[in-house]
Amino acid sequence: MKNLLVLLLILIPVSVSAESISGTVESISTEYGNLETSITSETLASLGIKVNDHFVMAYRSAKITVYFGKTYSDVESGDWVSFINWENKLRIARNQKNAADTLSAEVGNTFKISKQTHD
Repeated sequence: MKNLLVLLLILIPVSVSAESISGTVESISTEYGNLETSITSETLASLGIKVNDHFVMAYRSAKITVYFGKTYSDVESGDWVSFINWENKLRIARNQKNAADTLSAEVGNTFKISKQTHD
């Protein structure tokens, strides 16, 4: 019986995902201050982040909770929102506010994303 259990454990694929991922600010929209990042939808999926989830973005000394949705109107004015843009990359923004100004963000800056956990 032990051998069968060991064999089953070997044959069953184990899904392991990272706890956090690093990304880079690739561009900033001059009009709205949205952060276009290097993070792809596949990278988010590797963390188990899907639409309607929240994640934590660590940027310099700030830790921000960001909603992963589909459009700006998914959140209240001033709240943090993100979604996949037309290039299949993560856009991080604030609804009706300037994300880049809030963070003093610049192109080339790095940040980390981790899935929000509930204690």
